[in-house]
Amino acid sequence: DSKDKNKKSQFTFPWWCLFIAYTLSFMIIGVSMFFIIVKGILFGDLKTQQWLTSVLTGLFSSIILTQPIKILGLAVFFILFCRNSNDDKEAKEYIDETNFGLDGDEDYLHSNNFSLISNSSKRINRLNENEVAFLREERLKEIQMWSIIQEFLIYAIFLTLLFVITFSNRTQNSFYQTNHLQAYFLNTRQADCDYTQDFTKTRKIA
Repeated sequence: DSKDKNKKSQFTFPWWCLFIAYTLSFMIIGVSMFFIIVKGILFGDLKTQQWLTSVLTGLFSSIILTQPIKILGLAVFFILFCRNSNDDKEAKEYIDETNFGLDGDEDYLHSNNFSLISNSSKRINRLNENEVAFLREERLKEIQMWSIIQEFLIYAIFLTLLFVITFSNRTQNSFYQTNHLQAYFLNTRQADCDYTQDFTKTRKIA
């Protein structure tokens, strides 16, 4: 009865609303393309290429790196904090607490010390082969999912460290130092000069 009430209480749109949604989507895409073309004409070729490059770079970085990390973080959050472990619905479907008893070829491993209390007979609804195969497949999928999540986290940490090490600027004057050394030592006008005396002086000072 509760399931029928939930089905009746669900609100759904008519089937023809699908065409309205597709029409609105194509209209939004067309308007966006029109404004992109107009802005491209106003900006010029160089700025348009830079703009499109930045947009595509942000889009692919969001799809490949940012969004998977967000989805993974939300999944881990809901698994850890929003899961009700006390209410095991799957166990209740297969175990009937009102009728729990043993078959003819089974014995209790532990005796009941409270002999005066009447034992409430309970019966377990045993799983058939199809249900066992289905649950085994679900468990294998869960193990595979956690292995993929672990591998993804390792790759994400590695890429983050690589990004930080690659793009971190340790000293602000490194560019000026390199430019000065290249201009000083690779100057074609000073190719015939002898720098041995300067090197010895620098070595003595150091």
